[in-house]
This record gives sequence, C-alpha cells and structure tokens, in this order.
Amino acid sequence: MPGEVLDEVLSRYQELPTRSHATILVVSIKGIGMEDFVEAMLQMDTSYSTQIRTTTSLPLPKQTDSSEPRPRIDYIVFIVDLSNQQSFKMIEEAVKLVDVDYFLGRCCFILSKAKQEHLHSVDLNEVTDLVEAYDSTMFCGDLTNEEERMNLVEKVLHHAEIACGFCNDVNSLLLSTTRQSFTFEEIMTT
Repeated sequence: MPGEVLDEVLSRYQELPTRSHATILVVSIKGIGMEDFVEAMLQMDTSYSTQIRTTTSLPLPKQTDSSEPRPRIDYIVFIVDLSNQQSFKMIEEAVKLVDVDYFLGRCCFILSKAKQEHLHSVDLNEVTDLVEAYDSTMFCGDLTNEEERMNLVEKVLHHAEIACGFCNDVNSLLLSTTRQSFTFEEIMTT
C-alpha cells in the first residue's frame, strides 16, 4: 500500500532534464479557459522550447511499455476558477499528489476571476490558505480576458524559465525566498 502511494506522487526525479527545453503541466478542470491559456503559452516566443501538458486530475495515468515515455515535468500550473467550486476541490486534491520539491519555486497557482467577486462560489480565504500552506506563488487574472491571459502567460513562462535554470544567477529557491508575502488585496491591485 505505501509503495502505491509513492508511485502516484508526481516527482521531478522520475526523468532526466533536457537542455533548453521546459515541460509545463497545467492542472485544471475543463471549460474555465485552460485551453486558451495553453494556446497562448504555445504561441509565446521564448528562448527555450516549451512543451505543455494538460490534465484534469492527478495522479497522471500509469505509463504502459508501448506508450511514449512521459517527459520530466519542470513546472506545474494549478488553475482555480473562483466561480467554480469543483475547480477548487480538484486542485485541493491534486496538490496532495505532487512531490514537495515542486513547491520550492517550481509551481504556481492562478486564481481566475479573482476580481469578479459577485461570481465567487469558492471562499477566497480557503484558496489563499491553500496557496500559503504550500508556500507557492499566486497570480490573479481572468483567463477569459485576452489582456489578462497574456499577462499571466508572461509571468508563468518567466517563472518556468527560472525554475528550469535558464536564467543566469537566478534560481527558483532564490526567487521564493525573496518573494514578499502580500495580502490578497495588494495582489489584486498589481
């Protein structure tokens, strides 16, 4: 039984890293703008090649011998739609199946529709408590708004670039230790 749990945990060390290549896993339910977000990420010009994988739940399916080997996941994006309770519950369960190493600057949470308080069906304090419990970066924006979506894409790709070690003299641990703890209201105004 304990071996089965370890097999389900997503770890960076199951595969070797590749040079000038980042694989980003986006964890989200369907229908909240994930598809447009991923498309925007793929169209962004970066100094490294980017592969985006998406999933609607963790753990990832077991690999079979005949399937293409799964690449190393370098960065994880958890998307929570604040107007969808199911979105939060799925992310809440998914983070339990991710190796702690990802929470050292190799993942982020995107809160979609954060400014549209009248649509919220998720308690904002629960979400921010979850993000703080995993000491992770949180970005707010509306994935259905093109300008906000592109802003989120730029932030995520920059963090992924740092997490992969493509930025000289900056690493994900340095980034996470210098990150200030802002209140949700301060994040909303930036």
